[in-house]
Amino acid sequence: MLKKVFKYLLAGLFLFSGINHFINPQVFTDIMPPYLPFHLELVYLSGLFEILCGVGLFIRGYRKIAAWGIVLMLMAFFPVHFYMYSNPEKFSDIPESLLLVRIFLQFGLIYLAFTYTRINESNSSASL
Repeated sequence: MLKKVFKYLLAGLFLFSGINHFINPQVFTDIMPPYLPFHLELVYLSGLFEILCGVGLFIRGYRKIAAWGIVLMLMAFFPVHFYMYSNPEKFSDIPESLLLVRIFLQFGLIYLAFTYTRINESNSSASL
């Protein structure tokens, strides 16, 4: 039951965030490290993949691949979090402690997504 709740929360988080990449792209381009090229294009691309992976968590045959996609995306997002934490003056509206918490939260989300990579799809409990 709890695993099902977390699946819905994780999927909802990625669907919401992915959609928000298209509604408010400036929020995401503003936090990108300057050394990354094509900020707007990367924001749209990551938003698209967040939506696809969020939806994929609901589809039994795509759950593992979606979970792996989320794990890889979250790992790819670390440079943004480290950039924000190492440049707190550029993000003065966000408490520095919260910038640090986001990094640790990222590890928790990776672990949560990873749990869905290990689900045995042929098992009836895998339909969670």
